[in-house]
Amino acid sequence: MENGLKEFEIFDNNTVGRVVDSITITKNYQINFPSAFYKNHNLYDKKSVLLYFNKRAKMIAIEFLDNHDERGFKISKSNKGKNGGYITAKKFFAAAEFVNKIEFGRYKYKKIARSGCNTEFFVIKLENKRPTVVTVR
Repeated sequence: MENGLKEFEIFDNNTVGRVVDSITITKNYQINFPSAFYKNHNLYDKKSVLLYFNKRAKMIAIEFLDNHDERGFKISKSNKGKNGGYITAKKFFAAAEFVNKIEFGRYKYKKIARSGCNTEFFVIKLENKRPTVVTVR
């Protein structure tokens, strides 16, 4: 049996974190950056984010910064960054008029570079909140 497993590697569950490479928006209007997202984009040293919105297209863009910026949001690290990080952005969602209009959950993102400089943005398209269906009997 040992010879039949030559090309196999053991999976060590203790060394692998979550593998979700997406951005999550919670019911408390936190924007979560899971550990896989953090790792894939080498965000461990980032201190804050700037948020941008396109109200008409219902899109947001996230720019990660090396330093704190008063216009932005400080990143709170989960387990010292091992489990990613998050920001609380209720004011942002209120200013963009997205409160009670969007779906909570995981969002796929597009990585976009700003031309002429070394800045990257992570852009997500928000989904409209699904109407609640009530069945009357």
